[in-house]
Amino acid sequence: RCDSCLIALAYSRRMGKLLCSYCGTTVMTPSTCPACSGHRLRPVGDGTERIEEEVSRLFPGARIVRADKDTMRKPSQVTAGWKAIQDRQWDVLIGTQLVLRDYAVPLVGLVGVIHGDASLNLPDFRAAERSYHMLCGAVALALPAKDGGRVVIQSLLPSHHAIQAVVHQDESIFSTEELRHRTALGYPPAVQLIGLYVSGRDQGLVEKAASELADRIRASLVVSDQALPTGLSENAVLGPVPPPGPNIRGRHRRQILVKSTWRERGLRLVRQNLELVEDTYPRHAVKFDVDVDPVEMW
Repeated sequence: RCDSCLIALAYSRRMGKLLCSYCGTTVMTPSTCPACSGHRLRPVGDGTERIEEEVSRLFPGARIVRADKDTMRKPSQVTAGWKAIQDRQWDVLIGTQLVLRDYAVPLVGLVGVIHGDASLNLPDFRAAERSYHMLCGAVALALPAKDGGRVVIQSLLPSHHAIQAVVHQDESIFSTEELRHRTALGYPPAVQLIGLYVSGRDQGLVEKAASELADRIRASLVVSDQALPTGLSENAVLGPVPPPGPNIRGRHRRQILVKSTWRERGLRLVRQNLELVEDTYPRHAVKFDVDVDPVEMW
C-alpha cells in the first residue's frame, strides 16, 4: 500500500513498478510478500496492459492501440492517440472509459467488455446507474446487429438489472428497478443528499471533528421539526466513515452523509451545526467541505 494514501498499489507493466493512482508515487516491486514473506508472486489482474499483452500473443500480426491514462498522459500523446484512433490505424483497440466519448471511435464489428460488472461493487449509490451508462456507451461503439455488429459483456452478475437492461435494450428495466431500490434505501431522488467532508493531517483531530459534527446534527434532528422519510429517522445521518482512499497525500479524510426530504430545512440544519463546529477547530488544522447533491462519493 501507498505510505501516504494507504490504498493498494497497482502494478505497471510499462514501468515495472508499483504505482499509486492517487498521488503518483512509485515503488519497486517487492521480491517477497510484505505480509507473509512468500516469494511466489505474479500479477493476476486484467488491466489494459495485460490485455494488450494477451491480444498480442493471440494475434501477433494485429495492429494494436491502447488508450488509457498511461498512453494519453501528455498533450502530445493525447493528440497523437486520438488521431491514430480516428484514422483507424489499428485492428484492435484496447481502452478504458476514455474511448467512450461521443463519436470519437469509428464503429466496429465486435465490442468486448472485460469485467462489465466491476463498477457495480463501488461504494456509491450511483454505481448501478454509472455501470448502465458505461455499458450503453460500449454497445454504441458496435455496428448495428443487421450489419454484423456484436457485443460480448463478461459478467459475474448477468441477472443484475443494469446488465439486463443493456442486454434487452430496454431502459425501463433499469429505471424501474433502480428507483425501487433508491426509494427503499432512502437515496436520491427519494431524498436530498448532503455530503460533509472533514480532512486534515492529524488523524485524531479529524476523527474528533467529524464525530462531533455528526453527533450535533443527530441531536438537532431529535428536537427539530425536520421531516424525514418513513423509517429513516435513525439513519438520516450516516457516518462519519473513511471514504474510498481515506488518506490522500498525507491528509486524513472522513465523510458524513445527511439525508433530508425538505431541502431548505436540511441545508439550514447542516449550516447551523457546521458553523458551530468550524469555530472550534483551527482552519489550518481541519478543513470542512460541503457538497449538496454530491455527484461523487469523495
